[in-house]
Amino acid sequence: MEKLFQILDEYISGENAHETVKQITQFYRSPGSAGYHAATNVIADKLRTGGFEDLEVTRYPIDGETEFNNSKLPLSWEPYSAVVRMINPVQEEVVNFDTAPSCLAWWSSPTPVGGQTSEVIDVGTGEHEADYDGKDLRGKVAFIHTTDRPEGWTYASGIALKKGAVGILTDYFLYPMPPDRVQEDVPAAVQLLRLGANNHGKYDAWACSLDYPTGKKISKLLENGPVTIHADIQCRLFKGEGQNLLATIPGSDLPEESVFFLSHTSTGTKPGANCAAGVALSTEVAVTLKFLIDEGVLPRPRRTIKFLFVNEGLGSQAYIAAHKDELPSIKASFCFCSAGNHQHKSKSILIFSKNPDSIPSFLNDFYQWVMDTSPKDKYWVGREENDLSSVVFEQVPYTPWSDNSAWVAFGVPSGLVMSWPDIYFHSQLLTADTVDPKVIKRAGLTSAIAAYEIANADLNSAEFIAGEVFSRSLYRLQRVGNDVIHYLNSLSGDEKPTEIKRKVDYVVKEIRYFGERDSQAVETAKGLVGGEIPSAMIEKISRFRDQLTYEARQQVEHIEAVFKSISSAYGREV
Repeated sequence: MEKLFQILDEYISGENAHETVKQITQFYRSPGSAGYHAATNVIADKLRTGGFEDLEVTRYPIDGETEFNNSKLPLSWEPYSAVVRMINPVQEEVVNFDTAPSCLAWWSSPTPVGGQTSEVIDVGTGEHEADYDGKDLRGKVAFIHTTDRPEGWTYASGIALKKGAVGILTDYFLYPMPPDRVQEDVPAAVQLLRLGANNHGKYDAWACSLDYPTGKKISKLLENGPVTIHADIQCRLFKGEGQNLLATIPGSDLPEESVFFLSHTSTGTKPGANCAAGVALSTEVAVTLKFLIDEGVLPRPRRTIKFLFVNEGLGSQAYIAAHKDELPSIKASFCFCSAGNHQHKSKSILIFSKNPDSIPSFLNDFYQWVMDTSPKDKYWVGREENDLSSVVFEQVPYTPWSDNSAWVAFGVPSGLVMSWPDIYFHSQLLTADTVDPKVIKRAGLTSAIAAYEIANADLNSAEFIAGEVFSRSLYRLQRVGNDVIHYLNSLSGDEKPTEIKRKVDYVVKEIRYFGERDSQAVETAKGLVGGEIPSAMIEKISRFRDQLTYEARQQVEHIEAVFKSISSAYGREV
């Protein structure tokens, strides 16, 4: 493994991927648009130049009618221009697509030629029916205030359109996360939003985002009297198509089994780098691994490695619908989103969003091992080898954020690599200049190592991975147990007995759950043997599972004993 780590560390280039980011951010990459296809073609050219002469290109409708997996796809959408001017009580420009191309919400409809003059109606956050009481939105523009509610915009915009609004202005700020990702700290950010209620062209309406100061100004003016705006929106909803690119590195003796890389060429504004690092990173990993394998620097892995480039969400649904028989043989998938943001500039860290517990897998613990042991770029005083990283990289719980959710819904273990919290997220401020080659390299190196090891796993690898899951699970059980014991021993006597019991009951359930979940995860390592599983390994896995069950039971008994003692100290049953 050490040799593999060194080779991939030498060959994977964050700088190469960053150049790809710069290229595809020239295009506005909404579903089915000319810019989306241009960016996808840039990636296709790079893959072919990198040796994937048999690159598979599959096209599918994005037409508002086609259904995949019981879900109807939206219409394609392409923006051209958007200018909103206030004409009463003052005359000034409110927002302009030329300077903030993230302003126009996807699936907006165009205004009539020459634009449209409308009164603006303040509906607050627009989340409740009461927000619309006594307000006639027919032919008017709704002003929707930002809210901390994650789905507030989706819900409020849908109501506003139902009420007859022909347009929406909003200062909505996606996913605020104090203290770093707060609207006041990035006042110039204009959020890229989706007008999901109109993704099938049901309404003749548009929506535009505003920066923080402009939103506050309009809000103040609305408090003092009527506000009228003139909007000239040019865009189109149409029946278009998407294209999936599939680059394949065939496996040797188990080619029907596979490991997937998932990334999307869509989701971005010109010159926005939203999600661009992910597709650039996947391209770099694909070309690098193919070169190393073709040149004999790395042996051909036993399993096939596939790189799927899609329109976010839609392309995955199209692929899954056409390849359902393939899904059970996929050992793991790695989804890349905005996986390269400059951590200082964007106040973000690199995260690995775990595979969900609903799909038992060795993936989370094995990837954590790779994160811990893969080559670093810094060293500590007195140490000669690099064992520190300048890139902060953490694991977080499963988040249904990108294409990972589409794949786990069909039972495919999938982890998501992205940057977060990212103060520039989904705005015109996230450009190629806010992407860092070092972060791209870290994401690519760890994912390439993990994917290649899984693809090439045999009996020895499977036993190692099972042992890694077991040891990390044992640590988790002991840590959770120790934490609650420390809590119980630190009680001051002022705590409410019901709160103590609630916490203890929760931790006991958590320990039992961890024991069962991790027992199932250990079991999945057997699927990496790639043939008949020796009885010795079956016995080893069985011992691991028994030990986890035993450890969970011991922790629970210890907690309950301490809890009983605490109850006596309180002088009554807690």
